[in-house]
Amino acid sequence: AQVLWASPLTRCLETAEILYPDLTPRIAADLRECDFGEFEDRDHEALKDNPAYREWIGGGGAPPGGESRKAFSARCRRGFLEILRAFSAMEEDKAAVVTHGGTIMAVMAAFAQPEKPFYDWQTANCGGFVLGIPEGWREGERLPLLAEVLPEPGGVQKLF
Repeated sequence: AQVLWASPLTRCLETAEILYPDLTPRIAADLRECDFGEFEDRDHEALKDNPAYREWIGGGGAPPGGESRKAFSARCRRGFLEILRAFSAMEEDKAAVVTHGGTIMAVMAAFAQPEKPFYDWQTANCGGFVLGIPEGWREGERLPLLAEVLPEPGGVQKLF
């Protein structure tokens, strides 16, 4: 059996449909991408002279009108924990989550074993990771990393 969760943002829902056309994704609202506030849809080149941007990329605070990394990571942890709880109550043996790169980094930094910092979990576009949920797993325990999923040439790769 299989189950699918996805961020509610269009690009994730479209990717989920391409990868798993026979599954209806359960929406994981807390796994949406970070709110970049005034920096949304603007690249480094457009923002490089903005003092608030320079402060933010230096590790300070949140983008104006946006979400701090601390708040974003807490939201992602909460959303993934909800998925773990729901999945643990099901009889399915495989699940996939279609979400964003920053969200993947936040979830992996919080839940994966081995432990690594946030940016060490960066993956290629259309890439991701496979985690195991050991029998008897309890909240607070990290999940073993089983594999990294890299995109296939010209596209994405299904987990199951």
